[in-house]
Amino acid sequence: MIIRKAISKDALGIAEVHVQSWKETYKGIISQDFLDGLRIEDRLPLWESNLNNPNPNAPVYVAEDSNGKIVGFSSFGKERTKNNQLDGELYAIYLLSEVKRKKVGSKLLLAGINDMLSQGFESLLVWVLADNPGRRFYEQYGSVKETSELIQIADVNYEEIAYKWSDLKELMKEVEQKTKKN
Repeated sequence: MIIRKAISKDALGIAEVHVQSWKETYKGIISQDFLDGLRIEDRLPLWESNLNNPNPNAPVYVAEDSNGKIVGFSSFGKERTKNNQLDGELYAIYLLSEVKRKKVGSKLLLAGINDMLSQGFESLLVWVLADNPGRRFYEQYGSVKETSELIQIADVNYEEIAYKWSDLKELMKEVEQKTKKN
């Protein structure tokens, strides 16, 4: 598995993972009609724009298998709400189900943390649907619940939880330690 910074030619692979991971992760949580309506061609312009005009303060990383297929991605940047005393945000980590529980998410997280630290970020926030079992991924690294709010997806309200890490250097140590195990 190769973890590397995303480049413009990765837009399609990222869009594919984005859509497929939503369909896999949110099955039984979000309306099946909504999930069935997700299309790669709808996500592709977002990723083409992000990668063709990269923001140096908003890194995107990909996980690529031995065949060169993108199987996961992560994206980071400045904390968007400005309602918290935190400066960085993990916007997304999405993985295909075939690579979950194989430390791919941890490696994507670690790459982004290193990048954020090199830019002077000191803390991190991530928003996760409360019903998403993947939130345990963040909890295993000592995140603290900061707040929650209701968001609307397909005319249905869902609780979204904001987890925080006040010390990005400590988070890096924690992720490094757990990633090296086994």
